[in-house]
Amino acid sequence: AHSDWQHYRIDSDFLKATDAWQLSLGLPDGVFPVDAVRGAPVKVKIRDTVILSGRVDSVTRDVSRRGVTLSLSGRDDAAILVDCAAPVFSARQLNLDEVIASIVRPLGITRIRIQASGMTRNDRIHIEPGERAWDALARAAAARGVWPWLDPDGTLVIGGPDYSSPTVADLILRRDGQGNNLISLSDMRNIQGCFSELILLAQSHASTT
Repeated sequence: AHSDWQHYRIDSDFLKATDAWQLSLGLPDGVFPVDAVRGAPVKVKIRDTVILSGRVDSVTRDVSRRGVTLSLSGRDDAAILVDCAAPVFSARQLNLDEVIASIVRPLGITRIRIQASGMTRNDRIHIEPGERAWDALARAAAARGVWPWLDPDGTLVIGGPDYSSPTVADLILRRDGQGNNLISLSDMRNIQGCFSELILLAQSHASTT
């Protein structure tokens, strides 16, 4: 484990396939860790909380008059679903468990949790040659009104947002500075891609109020 990081960055988006991370570590002794190699498994923690589980994609070693620096970057465990193509097949009337068995499990992801009920079967599933495993999984999940994502411990979750869960945190930025927990806030508004009519389609994981 390494703890004296100079800089870290976590890029996380619910609608993107993988979460990315970057870390930089200064090495006063000038000795690069032997375990910092491409493909090495990684758990990114803030204090004792696991933020992300994945693997190292790239390793950069910098040597200059200012010192020796090690920079690592990578993605979470969903990266294999982005880098690998799904097995080519065509089938009818598959439930989500059967889709997972055909697309996800062959790539080594075994910790899977489905948190949705009452999902319908697809009339037809067809995987094109070279189609990414993540794209095939996301398409099959979206047809059932759910979405895939990875928990910090590397578990693949397929379901919908829990609208009844409590608020995780409050972001505060007051002009008087009292109780602030934000350093800065940006608001950007753009007219590109705006539509005169917006239609929202509810799916099976939603609930009526």
